[in-house]
Amino acid sequence: MFASTNEKKHRTVTRFTKAVGLALVAIAAIAIPVVACGPFFPTMILDGGTKTLLAAPIGSFEREIKRIPPRTPTTLRAIPPTEQTDVFAQTAAVDADELRRALAARSAAERERIVAAYGRVRAELQRIAI
Repeated sequence: MFASTNEKKHRTVTRFTKAVGLALVAIAAIAIPVVACGPFFPTMILDGGTKTLLAAPIGSFEREIKRIPPRTPTTLRAIPPTEQTDVFAQTAAVDADELRRALAARSAAERERIVAAYGRVRAELQRIAI
């Protein structure tokens, strides 16, 4: 009526063996299709063979433009240069102003020294570029 210790061990080992066997069969069943669809996919299965892979994709400029999300409102506005100033002078002035604001925590003398050094570097780069 009561199972002996050896019988209990035998049942536990048998259950474990069955579970491991079932797991191996499941892994093998899953792995076999993955190998079949691996990187070496035969082109003869494709409708047009190699021509299908070499053909350029069909693109529609109109459809792609429609996929671009609508513009979001912004507080930034473009300020075109006036006839008296050119775009380079306008950009230099805006950059210097932004640099002054970024250095607001420093003393006025140090801030102006850094802005003047930036102006010299910018002028030299502009001289070299032109």
